[in-house]
Amino acid sequence: MFFQTSPAVNLHFLIDEIVNSKVTEKQKIRFVIVTDKDYQTLLSHDTHTGDTLDIKLSLLPHYYDFFLPLAGFEKERTQEENPVDRAAAYNLGQLYSQILKDNPELNNSEQRTREELSEFICRLIFCFFAEDSELFATDQFTKNIINHTKTDGVDTGDYIAQVFARLGEKEPSPEYSQSLKDFPYVAGKMFTKQLQVPRFTRKTREILRELGHLDWKSINPDIFGSMIQAVGHDEDELSADGIQYTSPKNIRKITEPLILAPLKKQLREAGSDPTKLRALLHRMARIRVFDPACGSGNFLIVAYKDLRRLELEILSRLLSAGITEIPPESSIELSSFYGLEIEYFPARLASLSLQLAQHQTNREMASTLGFPLSSLLGEGQIKCANALRCNWLEFFHVSDGELYLIGNPPYKGRIGRTARQKEDLAILSQDHEIKGLQGLDYVCAWFIKAAHYAWSAHKNTHQPGSIVNFAFVASSSIIQGSQALKLWPMLYRYGVRISFAYQAFKFSNQAIGGAEVSCVVIAMQIMQVKPSNKKTLFRQVQGAWRSHQAPYINRYLRAAPEINIQKQKKPGDSRPVMTSGSRLLCGGSLILSEQEKTELISSYPASSSYVLPLKSAEDYLYHNSRYVLRISDDQLDQAREIPEISSRLDKVSEYRSSSTSKGTRRLKDQPHLYGVDCYQDRLSFVLPRTSSHRRKHLPIGYLPCGVVALNSLLQVFVPSSFVASVTSVVTSVVTPSPPLPRDSPSPLR
Repeated sequence: MFFQTSPAVNLHFLIDEIVNSKVTEKQKIRFVIVTDKDYQTLLSHDTHTGDTLDIKLSLLPHYYDFFLPLAGFEKERTQEENPVDRAAAYNLGQLYSQILKDNPELNNSEQRTREELSEFICRLIFCFFAEDSELFATDQFTKNIINHTKTDGVDTGDYIAQVFARLGEKEPSPEYSQSLKDFPYVAGKMFTKQLQVPRFTRKTREILRELGHLDWKSINPDIFGSMIQAVGHDEDELSADGIQYTSPKNIRKITEPLILAPLKKQLREAGSDPTKLRALLHRMARIRVFDPACGSGNFLIVAYKDLRRLELEILSRLLSAGITEIPPESSIELSSFYGLEIEYFPARLASLSLQLAQHQTNREMASTLGFPLSSLLGEGQIKCANALRCNWLEFFHVSDGELYLIGNPPYKGRIGRTARQKEDLAILSQDHEIKGLQGLDYVCAWFIKAAHYAWSAHKNTHQPGSIVNFAFVASSSIIQGSQALKLWPMLYRYGVRISFAYQAFKFSNQAIGGAEVSCVVIAMQIMQVKPSNKKTLFRQVQGAWRSHQAPYINRYLRAAPEINIQKQKKPGDSRPVMTSGSRLLCGGSLILSEQEKTELISSYPASSSYVLPLKSAEDYLYHNSRYVLRISDDQLDQAREIPEISSRLDKVSEYRSSSTSKGTRRLKDQPHLYGVDCYQDRLSFVLPRTSSHRRKHLPIGYLPCGVVALNSLLQVFVPSSFVASVTSVVTSVVTPSPPLPRDSPSPLR
């Protein structure tokens, strides 16, 4: 580690000098750290990973993980993770955030201004990529900013605006300096519109310089999904919208079996036969891919790049077979890739990223086959619109080609859904004459739209077999419980059936601060008549994915015929009913801690008649002790004589009065009653509604008489003799699971 305190104004310049010095290389220094003389700012550079840190020194405890390698804890990097990708996404996020800080008028301005800022970031990405991939002269954009702007950044924005203007003109203005005239004209719509460029400061100019020093030609455009999370939304907005970034590894769970596998099979059968190889090229040219929730376009980018690599293999075989009449440009056009995205920034970024992916694959094609590099960039069919309110048939036209709908639509359960999402489902329910859609996960809407599209395409073109295939990543809740009962009949009425699926797996979001959820992959197509048509079910065996061929895959993702398990409110025989616990709807005012209960009874002994033990799922799992007031109508007047109880009841009335729920407000004059009272003074078996997936057994137990269970527990009231006999059997064969530590992951449904 190298540490230096410096009076220098430009600490970024200083740390770059130290990092690039021969002494740092010779001494194999891992961390370079510099601070100003007043110890206000700290910069650090990890020479092994290329990661950087730029913070106030007082915030250092919050960034301890940056220095964990000093304690022997290295950051795990997967094979598909490119450090340059991460640096680009991180620095772009830093740039966006810092620009907003330096231009406060952008924070509260109209939507158009924020869209211009998003467009500005996209243009910067293009320029950085262009100077590293032969569209511009090497480092042309970065060097001109460094050489022709002041270090304090005061004129950086004006110079960038001039560069953008030059890039949109076929012939440079005679008033331009020679450095501006040297920039080439960029065809297309990228630079035709004039933008309001934000003000720059010393810090944002330095971030620009750091971005310019990255090797942009090796950057994977699909990583920009993580940048959306870094710059476009805060965590609450991401949660509300159900946004998630999908890694290429998980994307290929869809694209490989759905699109690539049939093509690779045909390639194996073609061998080196020129006729068969040309037929395969013709087939690939007619493939079109549509992501109706495309975000920053990572599904489309991965599909496009994989198709281009397969095309390159075919062209190489044709050359090896002596076929020289090969067109120098790809037959797989960007115009065959469609996307719908509700937010402007990710939609714009998806369009740009597809162009970057096209240029990268053009370079690979030129290098491998010896063709001249094509500088022409196509346009993907990306539209900023609400996919659930669009007519997909008008946007994604039906033809005689192969059509694939893919993606990772947003997941959002009923609780916490935004007003717009509720309206989306209401409109969809009306358009498709579907009841009960509001009770399903938000992702179900995309399955319904895709099934309707496949049915409409099949009906309108009158072609035999499966014309449209679709596959989505979805939350595993859609194959469980009541959702499985409601969703799948809605889909089956359109004649679609599952063609392949991945059973539930932990979906790891590769973006910064990524989350983990339980997901499935489900592909569907119009049902084919052939009885020999096999389905493919992927499941994990000892950590590795294994495929299984089966004639059926049912809604529960089992290799078995379809079954329809109907919900029953009561058992069909004399067995006891399982019910939910009580809902208090009290804002916590009826609940007492151990200490509060003790103090209340100590001060008012008569209050013991109104206090009962309380158990939620968390209390049961972690052996917490809490209590609740339980007061009948006959006891209310006496209970009101105790000041502490009376105060708590008044707070319950206030809480219920301010509720947005009509049912809760109706109870404001009866604060002593529970919102939903399921209490019985009987023994009961209890089962938490949710529990950690790390437990080996479902945590089941029983509560004695006189305990109030909350609705996070399920209850079965049984005779005491039944409890005793079952408990003796269970304890003889099952080792109870100890409570998990408090810092364990959130339980999964």
